[in-house]
Amino acid sequence: MPPEASPDYDDTRLLLHALRRYDLDVLLTRLGPSSTHPRAAALQYTRLLPFFSTARLEGTDFQRPPASFHLWVNHVALLGEGGRPVKPNTARARISALHLLYEGLIDRGVLTANPLRGLQRPPQERTSSPPPPAGEIQALLQASRRQHALHAALTLLYHHAFRLEELLKLQWQAIRLNPGEVLRAHTITRLDDPSVQSLLRWQAHSGGVFSDPQARVFPYETPAALRQAAYLASLDAKIRLFPLRELRRASLRDFPHTSESAGYADDQSGFQTALALAQGVAQSLGLSEKNMRDSDTDPADFSDTPEAT
Repeated sequence: MPPEASPDYDDTRLLLHALRRYDLDVLLTRLGPSSTHPRAAALQYTRLLPFFSTARLEGTDFQRPPASFHLWVNHVALLGEGGRPVKPNTARARISALHLLYEGLIDRGVLTANPLRGLQRPPQERTSSPPPPAGEIQALLQASRRQHALHAALTLLYHHAFRLEELLKLQWQAIRLNPGEVLRAHTITRLDDPSVQSLLRWQAHSGGVFSDPQARVFPYETPAALRQAAYLASLDAKIRLFPLRELRRASLRDFPHTSESAGYADDQSGFQTALALAQGVAQSLGLSEKNMRDSDTDPADFSDTPEAT
């Protein structure tokens, strides 16, 4: 007699059946949202719907996609209402949602490979608006001082141009508060005094020198969780909360950075481009997308995405 099917096997079979039938409702219900934010599930559905609607009409196979799948994904990602293309950042967010869906199916044993790996996404849209005013940033920092984790996180974002994902992955073992250094992806950054003091206060509150070296420095699981904490502080500061990713550009505008202090690679190209973008002169310099590779190219996150469609 064949062995009795396990619950995991039944779940895998159900997910595969839903993928073949373009049943987005079942897929997202079984896999769950990619974030705990209350808008995450609805936004995930909205971003994936163009792919599933078009695939159903055209008979595109999500399980065994054709050789032209990357071209098809980029085409569908740009489809908007009335035949007008959506903004590049919206297309990138849609592709990210499809990528995460495939990763979820791999984790459940439904698929063995992600067909989106190696896909060239639309170039990231560069904002022409200035970063948030320094006065509003200072008001937010002041309002967060009693929340030691939040204050330290915002200080590092602003004073040392941290990326959100880089910040949330940071471990205590990467930080030496005496003499005040942090190991980053591309370099070692010497921390300024406000950053060291904010981290010392947070470390003392969270366990002092007995903190687990491999523990993450900050308690926020996602950018949305950090944004929620910052939003509450913005109410105290009586300001409208700006996208936290903009603190990176504001940092390059407001502080006399070197590539090391801002966490950039040693080749200087990405750092110089980011400085130009922060100062609003990138277009006049005629810089190429290749030279922008080390500027703020974080994956699209719904909590800070310019357009949520």
